[in-house]
Amino acid sequence: MKFNQITPEQAGISSKDILNFMKFLNDRGLRMHAFLMMKGNDIFYEAYYKPFHKDYLHRMYSQTKSYVSIAIGLLEQDGLISLDDPIYKYFPDKIHGELDDVFKTQTIRNMLMMCTCVRPPVWFYTECMDRVEEYFATKPFRKPGIAYEYDSAGSQVLCELVERITGKKLIDFLRDRIFNKMGTFKDAYILETPTGSSWGDSGLLCTLRDNASFARFVMDYGKYDGEQILNENYLKVATSRLVDNSMDGHDIVESQGYGYQIWRCSRNGFAFLGMANQLTFMFKDSDTIFTCFASDMQFPQAREHIAGGIYQLVDKLSMNPLKEDKASYEELMEYTNKLELIHSNRKASSPLSKLVENKTYVCEPNQMNLKEFSISINGDKGVFKYVNATGYKEIEFGIGYNVFTTFPEEGYSNMVGKLVTKGYYYKCANSGGYTSDNRFKIDVQAIDKYFGNLF
Repeated sequence: MKFNQITPEQAGISSKDILNFMKFLNDRGLRMHAFLMMKGNDIFYEAYYKPFHKDYLHRMYSQTKSYVSIAIGLLEQDGLISLDDPIYKYFPDKIHGELDDVFKTQTIRNMLMMCTCVRPPVWFYTECMDRVEEYFATKPFRKPGIAYEYDSAGSQVLCELVERITGKKLIDFLRDRIFNKMGTFKDAYILETPTGSSWGDSGLLCTLRDNASFARFVMDYGKYDGEQILNENYLKVATSRLVDNSMDGHDIVESQGYGYQIWRCSRNGFAFLGMANQLTFMFKDSDTIFTCFASDMQFPQAREHIAGGIYQLVDKLSMNPLKEDKASYEELMEYTNKLELIHSNRKASSPLSKLVENKTYVCEPNQMNLKEFSISINGDKGVFKYVNATGYKEIEFGIGYNVFTTFPEEGYSNMVGKLVTKGYYYKCANSGGYTSDNRFKIDVQAIDKYFGNLF
């Protein structure tokens, strides 16, 4: 896919409005990583927060589910499945014992719409390594097709259905059928489960432009460069409001309705939504796409801030180009070029500094198994030193900036979810300092295949 670069004014929006939006996100302390705005095939704004960049392969989390939906649509188009097939018939080897009769009525369509009959356990907290076996071993609590309830494990089963029928990894199947034609997703990959299947409900890593090209394909209802690759009707249904998903009556991003692993959103749009605010909004009426990467796991309001700002931009979009505003555009570009991963803005000292720094604090029994710790500061850099059950560790942090290093603890996953990879340490960004005279805070941001925060 050829991406053309235009100014916001050419797209019908002012550079000032975009600058105000980007400042709005920053003022609220959102942990943004990248942002892209596109009208047609033209990018009218693109931003990366250092150290992130255009070629960075970023974890998509649950946006991966929407990719699974498109693969399912291709299987249906090829006559390899019917959406009304009972899902259990494709996995006889994964079912041990007699399957509940209610489960036997659950269809592929039910699963695409997340109107399933089970509440599977979270696989990270169970001993079972095979997610499909675990899914079918879960006791139904209602008939399928009755109501929406988020079912991440069901999306994994759909992914494994694709791989079982095609004999290919999900990303390779999509490359063969779609991505190679567009010239995108060349380096993208998907993390795996312990059984060797693709982690289809969460594991895709790709660039922001890759994701924008996929959004373009979906918004064009399966057509690329004049070729109807996926039938139009499937995507018209997949992006429609098939089921009510408003659980408590509040008007939020996730309450506008649900299709086939694709969300409805305000302004007559639809969206791919991933944990920690991997977001893609598509508005067919204005032919615009807004997509971003972030890591806001501990800030549930962040998604509403981002979406609300995007809706305001959509409301301001003109169908016709605006008069160029060179000064405002240059101001926007200057601001954009200075963007970097957010860090804490704390003080390097307090009246109590001499009393608390370079002292060893012995801990009472605690959940983190910390035995002792100390804090030392030298100029604008500090070190948090601690001893836990695995030994002595250090975390360097900047005061007023991030120190990029690796988190000193291992015991985490790498390419295979749930399995610990010995000797693997997450990349992280650390900042800290005094938030008040008697309070000190360190902010550790994991920025790897897995994102997270430690305060």
